[in-house]
Amino acid sequence: MTALITTVAVCAATLLMAASAYLWLSARKVVRSRPARRLEVRWEGARVELPTTQLTRAPGKYGVWVSTSAATGHLLVGDVIEDNRETGRLTRELVSVAGLQDRGRGWGDFTGQLYPGPETVAPSRWGSVTVPASAGFCPGWTVSPPQLKSSLWAVHVHGIGTTRRTALRTVPVSDQLGMTSLVVSLRGDSEGPPVPGNSSTLGATEWEDVDAAVAFAVAGGASGVVLFAWSMGASAAFMAAYRGDNRAWIRAVVAIAPVTDWLETVRAGARRAHLPKFMGSMTAWGLGQNLIARSLGLQESINFSDLRQATEAAAEHLPTLIVHSELDPQVPFATSQRLAASHPSSVQLRAFQTLGHAWEFNADPAGFNSTISQWLCGLPQ
Repeated sequence: MTALITTVAVCAATLLMAASAYLWLSARKVVRSRPARRLEVRWEGARVELPTTQLTRAPGKYGVWVSTSAATGHLLVGDVIEDNRETGRLTRELVSVAGLQDRGRGWGDFTGQLYPGPETVAPSRWGSVTVPASAGFCPGWTVSPPQLKSSLWAVHVHGIGTTRRTALRTVPVSDQLGMTSLVVSLRGDSEGPPVPGNSSTLGATEWEDVDAAVAFAVAGGASGVVLFAWSMGASAAFMAAYRGDNRAWIRAVVAIAPVTDWLETVRAGARRAHLPKFMGSMTAWGLGQNLIARSLGLQESINFSDLRQATEAAAEHLPTLIVHSELDPQVPFATSQRLAASHPSSVQLRAFQTLGHAWEFNADPAGFNSTISQWLCGLPQ
């Protein structure tokens, strides 16, 4: 009998340790950016060679951040020229090179970051600014439009695991609309105020930086602000529109591949890892526990219900355009469908058919820009 009790106790302890390890590791994957899969890259002349994957084969223009023994730089790549199934490598058009030699080889990340910096979007129309926020100072860029047509400012907000470079892709459409742009960094993104472990709170604190950016725009002369929010940035944007001191200045939200329901997004991540749905729910529960949250560097736990409530409340009254691909591999398109269906008078959804998360602009820049431009021009002034 004693042996049986001992065996049961050992099994129970083992299961508890395994569950605790899973909770911590899975929670860490959600709030901390993971290194991208590094690809062997070779480039010369007007061609760049990459391993063939579903994503590197995607139509459109993309950025490849490459590290060599001498430097780190950016390759802008265009259409697929050749796909060699025997070697498992493909060749794409090389559009431009920044920070690297005209030919070389190295290890790179294939990303949606089309622009390495504001100088590639607006060579002579940008400047660096600093946005004071509750956690510290957030570096940002301002971009003046070629022709000022609006007193509204566009505030561009990036997502988790990226930097403000990612949000530069919505500057061309705000340029087209004649809006001054502010592209802002966020706490924990390696440029904004540091946080322990660079752990994201999924919008639960980053919204304060968005609110500060709105205040900065108003102080700069904006009559109001349109938030252009990418992925997790949409969660922060809706929080700012719900809780922010400056929420009255927010006129509309353009949300690209937005996270509007973190619970479903985390569950989808579990399914991609071939885990049962309930394990995704466990991860979300774990992030709501102070012990696990603090072990990841978070000052407090993350309340998924609060994030969802803020999104729903803001979307109820705030004109919102969602631009989202039905093929998004990270954020379920169904969550955007549900938000639009729940708030038909204020939320409109425009579906794309593009691979990759938040690659709608990369695959179809003309369609992306016209969709946003037409919607914003159709709003009551």
